[in-house]
Amino acid sequence: NFLFLYGDTSSSAKTLGVLSRGVMYLIELPLLLAGVYFFIQQGAKTGRNIVIAGMLIAPLASTFVIGKSYILRNLFLTPFLAILVGCGIYAGLLFIKRYPERIRKGIIIVFIGVYGIFVLSYLYQYHLMCTSQIVRATKNQSCHRAPC
Repeated sequence: NFLFLYGDTSSSAKTLGVLSRGVMYLIELPLLLAGVYFFIQQGAKTGRNIVIAGMLIAPLASTFVIGKSYILRNLFLTPFLAILVGCGIYAGLLFIKRYPERIRKGIIIVFIGVYGIFVLSYLYQYHLMCTSQIVRATKNQSCHRAPC
């Protein structure tokens, strides 16, 4: 849930997620899955072992905590997820090479457009929505942090 949908749901701080938004964009889920498949099939043995070991070791910080688990404890997992998403993008580019150039360009343009919509949505929520909530919280002289 925290990775794609809700982010950090603790009431004390919304560190890496913004207003019910996860750490990664939802469009990155198929890229992550394609990256895992491509990485297992084609990855160099040394690099594959390092990434797999990192993905197994990184969540240990939040595993042994009793009570609430905060997303910052899982932050060490982020570089390994980025590597897998990058492998998914590369696998996608290899996959669409078999199509004619016009279709390839169309797929790339659609992907960049959808990804751009996700980025613009994040920027809107972060800069406009959170700023207005912080201003309201300041005007009310509230001691609580803004939910962003």
